[in-house]
Amino acid sequence: ANAQVVAYADYGDGGDRDPSYRPGHPSELIYTHYTYDKTGTSQVIQIYLEDSTAIAKHPNTYSPGVEGSGLDPAVALTPANVECIQPAFSAVGSQIAYIKRIDPTHMGLYVMPMPTGDLTTDPNSAVTQKAALASYPESSLIVEGQYVSQPVWSPDGKQIAYLSYTNNEFDIWLANVSFNAKTGKYAMQGSPIQLTQGGVDGDSRPFWTP
Repeated sequence: ANAQVVAYADYGDGGDRDPSYRPGHPSELIYTHYTYDKTGTSQVIQIYLEDSTAIAKHPNTYSPGVEGSGLDPAVALTPANVECIQPAFSAVGSQIAYIKRIDPTHMGLYVMPMPTGDLTTDPNSAVTQKAALASYPESSLIVEGQYVSQPVWSPDGKQIAYLSYTNNEFDIWLANVSFNAKTGKYAMQGSPIQLTQGGVDGDSRPFWTP
């Protein structure tokens, strides 16, 4: 049989990492997307949302290539001029915890609401791309540090576990969070709680049991 092109992948600078499905939306997939800009010299690191069936349903359509050079099956939820990684949906899929590089020596754990509307049917339209970025300015900083990573929500949405680098070691920490209905934002309650001592692998991925 003759080979058929289904889609072209965007290789280089890390590819796609940290995938997870949105609870209650089995075809919506979120992940960290690494690529280069059009010059091929600067990193572009964003959080993307994609219909996981898009390529299968529309073969020969997508060829993203380098940043902005072709049709992409996904749409960016964070802007290209900031480094946002490791997205994690809340248990009901209405909020996204993620890590942002604040400056060369600080990272922050943030929470943003999931943008509304149909974002995956036509991910390359200007209207969709604008709507997908609408929630990013509503992000709230939960905690920051030299290295903060791998956020994961508790099943009840009241806590976020994460890794933090303190006293020359990585450990699992816990942030108690609450939602302010008036401001529409999350905030940490009290101080972070250290859950492990003696260090864990910096590439560990904590998770909650039901």
